Amino acid sequence: MKTYEIRFTGRKVGAIGIFYPITAQVFADDAQAALMALYGRFEHITGAELKEIQSPFDGNGLVERVQNTQDEHRLIRLYVERLRDTIDAVAKRQTRDNQQWHDDQDAPDHGLWQSPSDQQFPRAERDKAILELVSRHLEVLNENEAAKEVA
Repeated sequence: MKTYEIRFTGRKVGAIGIFYPITAQVFADDAQAALMALYGRFEHITGAELKEIQSPFDGNGLVERVQNTQDEHRLIRLYVERLRDTIDAVAKRQTRDNQQWHDDQDAPDHGLWQSPSDQQFPRAERDKAILELVSRHLEVLNENEAAKEVA
């Protein structure tokens, strides 16, 4: 079963009045079946443009929807940028603490602890921290929702 997005001009079955632009999602085995499925809900279909899309019921489909919706995409981008700024600030504070704590010039690992924050905490590690934070927040949200349902 595939998911198709079909843009066309028409109206709902049984409606009276003008035809108008419609975008509908249809689940069908092939493009011809998708077009035929439209006639169960719409009539006077003209100018149909059909495109196979990701299913809205899987994660990739949801990501595609968010990326194509400016407001949601902007909010998520701001959230991720804020998380990145927070992680970067924590990495700099930790670097400063490491440099103060490990100030023994003769220690074999002295150079590691005195290096700048982007060497002590590479971008890949900071991004992993962001993913872990988001995963933990989702777990807490799910636990809270489950607790509300029980109550």
